[in-house]
Amino acid sequence: ALQAATSHAAAAIGLDSRLGRIREGVEATLLILDGDPVADIKSTERLSTYFFRGGRVNRTRLFEDFK
Repeated sequence: ALQAATSHAAAAIGLDSRLGRIREGVEATLLILDGDPVADIKSTERLSTYFFRGGRVNRTRLFEDFK
């Protein structure tokens, strides 16, 4: 299911050289959680790291923009 939503979807629209995989040079957007959301849905509230279009987002700065 995860591949269907990521690498296979990117290939279907001809963007698999840029999207749909976790590797250097690819525009990955990822949320990395502290925990397993399948075992504990509240772990979705514990964001560890965030990558947007291949670059790591500074969490402190991100939340300061909304003050």
